[in-house]
Amino acid sequence: MESTPTDSLRGQTIDGRYRIDGRLARGGMATVYRATDLRLDRPVAVKILHPHLADGTKFVDRFRREARAAARLIDPGIVGVHDQGTWGDTPYLVMELVEGPNLRALMVTSGLPKVGKALDLMIQVLQALAVAHAAGFVHRDIKPENILVTKSGRIKVADFGLARAVSEVTAASSGVVLGTVAYLSPELVAEGIADKRTDVYAAGVVLFELLTGTQPYIADAPIQVAFQHVHADFPAPSSRIDWMPPEIDTLVRAMTAKAPEDRPADAAAALAMIRTVRRSLPDTVTERVPESAVAPPPLPGDLPLIPDAAPSGAVVTSPEDVAGLDAQVNPPHHAVFPPPGGARAARAARGGLSGGFGGVPRATGPDDLDTAPSPLLVGSSGGTQALPLAQIMAAGPPPDPAASISLIPSSTSVLPAPVPVEPPAARPQAEKPANWWWWIAAGVLLISVGASSGLSWYFKNGPGSQVTVPTLQGLDQAAAEEALRALDLKPKVKLTFDDVVPKGIVISATPDEGDLLDPGTEVELAVSGGVRTATVPTAGILGEPASLARNRLKEATLDGEVIEESVYNTQVPEGLVVAVDPPGGTATEHSKAIKLTVSKGPEPVEIPRVTGQSATQAETALAELELEMVRNEQYSEDVAKGRVISQSPSGGTQGHRGDRVTVEVSLGPPLVMVPDLFSLGFAKADAQLRSVGLEIMRQESFRCGWVPSVQRQEPAAGSMVPKGSIVTVYCD
Repeated sequence: MESTPTDSLRGQTIDGRYRIDGRLARGGMATVYRATDLRLDRPVAVKILHPHLADGTKFVDRFRREARAAARLIDPGIVGVHDQGTWGDTPYLVMELVEGPNLRALMVTSGLPKVGKALDLMIQVLQALAVAHAAGFVHRDIKPENILVTKSGRIKVADFGLARAVSEVTAASSGVVLGTVAYLSPELVAEGIADKRTDVYAAGVVLFELLTGTQPYIADAPIQVAFQHVHADFPAPSSRIDWMPPEIDTLVRAMTAKAPEDRPADAAAALAMIRTVRRSLPDTVTERVPESAVAPPPLPGDLPLIPDAAPSGAVVTSPEDVAGLDAQVNPPHHAVFPPPGGARAARAARGGLSGGFGGVPRATGPDDLDTAPSPLLVGSSGGTQALPLAQIMAAGPPPDPAASISLIPSSTSVLPAPVPVEPPAARPQAEKPANWWWWIAAGVLLISVGASSGLSWYFKNGPGSQVTVPTLQGLDQAAAEEALRALDLKPKVKLTFDDVVPKGIVISATPDEGDLLDPGTEVELAVSGGVRTATVPTAGILGEPASLARNRLKEATLDGEVIEESVYNTQVPEGLVVAVDPPGGTATEHSKAIKLTVSKGPEPVEIPRVTGQSATQAETALAELELEMVRNEQYSEDVAKGRVISQSPSGGTQGHRGDRVTVEVSLGPPLVMVPDLFSLGFAKADAQLRSVGLEIMRQESFRCGWVPSVQRQEPAAGSMVPKGSIVTVYCD
């Protein structure tokens, strides 16, 4: 497909399998098409890398990495990846086709949801992210365009194209930082580093937008939005919607804290937090719809630049890739940041660039043409803006050089002017003072007084007054506090859980041992609180899928190894947790391994043959294999009463423990009615009995006469007896 225009692929078949039916979206790296998998006869989405990028090794590698990463993430809340390959020289990716809009489209067309619905949507998003984080992946580009909503209202997180293993997510390994400006975390903008907390920040921004209808930072240029992410305080939802409760403000601010360490550690921790808030809110809040207009679409010209894949300074004028909504309708903010550090960043920090936001690097000499800092490139309707990342990091504009002055001490020591002394009159050379020894004694005295004063100052107010922090590590808390008080230092205890250091023992001291401190200085002692314990949850484990049970354990801060053991179980469906060890409600060490027993479903067994056996024997044989016997009864002239006539499934077929086996048990021959034989001759009585399947037995006495007839019969006429029974007739 060399030089094939991506807009003219309708009707073509990729690799003889995927027929292109129409375009869904077009982004900076690829175009997404609706297609049909001809082999499996199902609709799919096919993502094809733009031809002009196919020659770029970095982007091809990134595209293939997307396939490998996304294929490992299998969860109902994540768009699945089916296949990956190369068509001609162009890589493509085959994904699950989600019939439904993205979150941005829903906000634009339907307005904001109720507060409770907004929280429920983010709970589903965080559930999907928790699965990715548990597998070691970071999404890096959470935004409404990548959150799809199925027809049934379920959330599916799309486009893990920016995700990679956590150990690889650094600017140094990738060369660029990719992300959408409105949702970039401060550390991703400032340092080019992303981890699980980066996704938590972006999810917090999306939640803010769902609750208020606006993005937290709004500016004329994306570069200004990025600057605010680093330096401005994140607004509380109540600053836009005045009736938002403080619980919502606390939740959003926790997820969007400037420092990563102040946010929830990952999506699972954020999920636990948002669930707690959701449960605490009254219906008067959760059922209320924010009365705010949905934020307008991003600037029409806010398009990405793709470095290293186009000539320097060229703009790739493709909207950002959004699944389920054509990017031409709603192109998102998107920017590509160069990684911080290195010679270029150092040069920017030295002031090699001129201008503020919107400025362009100015070369000051021939060498500057090649060594100017790598700029932040953002496409706009007015052209390309180029700004170094250092300007985003700057706390404010550079100081005016004219304002630079020499620093003068706030106070100076003024020495008294020397008092002029009249020189002594000239004396004959031979004359010497008689009291020269007095001057020597006076000098020694002055030196002694000065030394004494200096030593007094040194030990009372100077360096000699300071004390050295002793070795405290390894001491118990009481001994460490006593050692500090003996040196006139103030101990401050901070309990810290530790998996190695026993409870009550000092882990470290701040300031450290050997440091010189003034008397009265506070020394913080990090004292071990022992191994942290947590309680195994009693809910959300048993009867739940193993993946959800893992999340519940993590939410309970149990971070030890989770061991899964699969067993056959006739009561619990396959894939659900049968048991947990330690059991729910048990307090255990946080790092202790937790064992989940997961059902493999019923165990396969061979159905035994029970035909011909007695009903009791059949039931015993089936019960030994945990097979349930369903008993039916019917008359049979061939099988004795109480014996099995037939079974279903038949003996020798494959089944599972817990299956039902239906057996037909014989009631013996069918019942017939005994006819009235009174006064009939024996021959006629015999014929009538045979006609209904009964046998005759004659009993005659000498009084019977020449033509014996039935005087009485047993059983009596009208009785119901099994077919083949004997009826005795008497002639008295």
